[in-house]
Amino acid sequence: MAIRTYFPGRGTMIERALLEGEAKGRVKGLAEGRAEGLAEGLIEGRRLVVVSALRSRDIDISLEVRERILSCTDLDTLERWLDRAFIVATAEELFSE
Repeated sequence: MAIRTYFPGRGTMIERALLEGEAKGRVKGLAEGRAEGLAEGLIEGRRLVVVSALRSRDIDISLEVRERILSCTDLDTLERWLDRAFIVATAEELFSE
């Protein structure tokens, strides 16, 4: 919480500008936080879906493969792995180019 000093002329243009600036900063910060949270959630969901797709096909997933999938932060890579998860014979084949 910010500590405020007394503005001698409450309601002055300077005080209003300060308050408007703070409000805009909060709104911008919330929007950026929401967007970042949504992106992280989408990535986490893709990770889990890749693992789930392999499991549903009864494909064994080694600890190394699971860790690689669950640590991936690139959405494009996860999408590519998800597409491959439905056609590969082994989990390791996800990573072959």
